[in-house]
Amino acid sequence: MTTFRLVLKENAEESRDSSVEDGGKIEDLVKKRAAKQSLELELRQAELLAEVIHHIRESLDLQEILNRAVSGVRSLLQTDRVLIFRFQPDWQGGEVVTESVAEPWLPILGSDIRDNCFGGDLVEPYRQGRIKSIDDIEVANLDPCHIQFLGRYQVRANLVVPILPEGSLWGLLIAHHCSAPRNWQTHEISLLKRLADQVAVAIHQAQLYRQLQQLNTDLEEMVEERTHQLRQALELEQLLKGIIEKVRDSLDEKDILQTVVEELGRQLGVISCDTALYDQHQQSSTIHHEYLHPDYPLTPAVGRVVSFAVLPDLYRQLLQGQAVQFCPLLPSYRDPSAKIHTRFTVLSCPLIAEKQVLGDMWLYRPAEESFTEAEVRMVQQVASQCVIALRQARLYQASLAQVHELERLNQLKDDFLSTVSHELRSPMASIKMAAKMLSVVLEGAGLAAKNKALVKRYLSILEQECNRETELINDLLELSRLDADTAPLQWHTLNLREWLLQKLDPFRERAALHRQTLEIGLPENCPLIQTFSPYLERIVTELLTNACKYTPAGETITVSTLFLDNTWQLRVTNTGVVIPAKDLERIFERFYRLPNNDPWKYGGTGLGLALSRKLAERLQGSLWAESSGGKTCFILELPRQPV
Repeated sequence: MTTFRLVLKENAEESRDSSVEDGGKIEDLVKKRAAKQSLELELRQAELLAEVIHHIRESLDLQEILNRAVSGVRSLLQTDRVLIFRFQPDWQGGEVVTESVAEPWLPILGSDIRDNCFGGDLVEPYRQGRIKSIDDIEVANLDPCHIQFLGRYQVRANLVVPILPEGSLWGLLIAHHCSAPRNWQTHEISLLKRLADQVAVAIHQAQLYRQLQQLNTDLEEMVEERTHQLRQALELEQLLKGIIEKVRDSLDEKDILQTVVEELGRQLGVISCDTALYDQHQQSSTIHHEYLHPDYPLTPAVGRVVSFAVLPDLYRQLLQGQAVQFCPLLPSYRDPSAKIHTRFTVLSCPLIAEKQVLGDMWLYRPAEESFTEAEVRMVQQVASQCVIALRQARLYQASLAQVHELERLNQLKDDFLSTVSHELRSPMASIKMAAKMLSVVLEGAGLAAKNKALVKRYLSILEQECNRETELINDLLELSRLDADTAPLQWHTLNLREWLLQKLDPFRERAALHRQTLEIGLPENCPLIQTFSPYLERIVTELLTNACKYTPAGETITVSTLFLDNTWQLRVTNTGVVIPAKDLERIFERFYRLPNNDPWKYGGTGLGLALSRKLAERLQGSLWAESSGGKTCFILELPRQPV
């Protein structure tokens, strides 16, 4: 604010006044001097008002604003006491929140003031902006009780201006003159009104600032709480992940349940954690696994059976699939022998599989603590994963039992076939010998001469069937021996080219007899191999026999070898024959025949390929078939140097 100063030449005016003898001029001079002093006072008050307003606006602290306001007003008005009075919610009284008082007048800061004469009828005018000035309480025609009330605080004259931030009555700015009556001037009232308006603005700003601070504090608390929740959720997620990994590593039901209770108990810091399985028929629960915190010497409860009737409401909720948190729980339920009954907070979560409750999981904490929603959700997820692991473990155990049973049945079958084969071998040899003796006897007695062709045919059929049954018996015995034999083979070195050419000679004539073409693709310099030749010979014979048997006339049979880094392959390919993809593996099963082929047309035992694959595995190799483009190829792959 711009300060206007009057530069007056008092000495010159006084000498001039002394020379004026006219009485009217002296009176004018007195008036001018009074007007000058009044103007100087108003200017000084305006300066102080601007300074007070400036200080008020410098701060957002409400108490500091009020303190500066009352000290500034007392300095401006040169009065004895200035205070700010704040109403209570019932409007029947209030408190002096700040004060500036001169000595020796009574301080009333902090006083809880209730004026029985001051009620709602007097408050309402202040809400409307009323300003009240009393020059002298003794002649102001006040109510006696009001005079007594003001006298108690040494008030002789007062000036009251309402403080109305945003148009709402907050309190009163009051000036007290205690030493004598005082004629409150218009400019003083105006000055106090302006200051009250500025205080109202400052109060509103301070309230907004305080609200902003509170909002910031609330926001920080919310962020901190949310951060804590996210951190806890992350920790619980890591805990859940760790428990799931450990649970899924096992297929043993006992190990799964014990791992769950121990991990949950340690990670959540609970007093105890246990799992129980239900007996729906007996309507009871049996505790099977538990974790006990070392600092809480509780009695172990494994093996304890609890009837559903003990806590019917609880078990009704659990059987409906609901997790329940409740308190208290008396130890007499957990441990009937306990003499001291301590209360707990308990979280009970059901173990549900396909809408059936298998059991439950209980976690104990001190009564003054509880489980958060995040912890409850995590325990429910652990329970779900636990149930999945239990189902897998039980399926695994069931499959193991089935495997053992199948192995037992398979062993019984093999034992039966082995026994039957051994028992049939001798009778078949006897039948074969008897057939030969019958042929000799018939020829010696001349009985075969009359029907020589017919007798020869019958004897040939008998011999063929005897050979076929003998071959079947031998194959069965060989398969049984291969299944039982685990002794290492005696490996020896073999010149593959020379050996194969020798073994292929009989099949040249057989292929020519069936008007088939046999092609041999062997490299000139075949490397030496390590193998067991009797097994290799049996495989090669079976593959070439099948090729000659099933290859149509006019088609080609090709025998070739392929040498790889650590293995070598023998390939027997015949054209004109295609095996469906679904049967490429099944042809290696025992007694399996292709559905569209006539089993009586080709004969055979149905064990040749199964036996060949077994022999290939004993040679540390493999045998498989490929068929496409009008040809079928059987591939035998063996190591160059067996282990």
